[in-house]
Amino acid sequence: MSNATDLLPPIPSDIAATTGPQIIGTLINWALYGVLSVQTYVYYLNFPDDNIWNKLLVYGSYIVEVVQTAMTAADLCFWFASGFGNMNHLGNVNISPVDTPILCGIIAAVVQCFFAYRIYNLRRSLLWVSVLIVLTSIVQTVGAFGVGYRAFKLQEYVDFHENVIFPQSFDVCYSFYLEIEV
Repeated sequence: MSNATDLLPPIPSDIAATTGPQIIGTLINWALYGVLSVQTYVYYLNFPDDNIWNKLLVYGSYIVEVVQTAMTAADLCFWFASGFGNMNHLGNVNISPVDTPILCGIIAAVVQCFFAYRIYNLRRSLLWVSVLIVLTSIVQTVGAFGVGYRAFKLQEYVDFHENVIFPQSFDVCYSFYLEIEV
């Protein structure tokens, strides 16, 4: 009679090529989160009289980034702690479709729309530039939601190459997980 570990796929010899990008990407995310924390604190110290909308934008973006960083940490824990040695865990998307495309798409759209607003305020003759930025931001955000939704439906990184709705966007994610297939 075999035990449960015999049923798991074997760990490939080049496991670092599969797991390295996940770990390094998360560490870079945490480092950038630290930079953002310092920037938010500097904003708090230097602009106490800023209008309420600017404060809501800065602090709201920071809170969304806190959530995104915590979700990324939960993904890392899922892949490397609770799923230690289980190659099937590495191939599961867990909650990464929310913390990567969706939350990043929302944060990017908010910041881009803010800068479009600033461009319009500084140079009203460039209204068309502001409108173009906002429209591009909306399309980008819709795409982020679409990719996140589709990733949740697929649930496995190895299935990304079979996707017919957003094939190019999934090819980027799938290329990191080619080694997981058994």
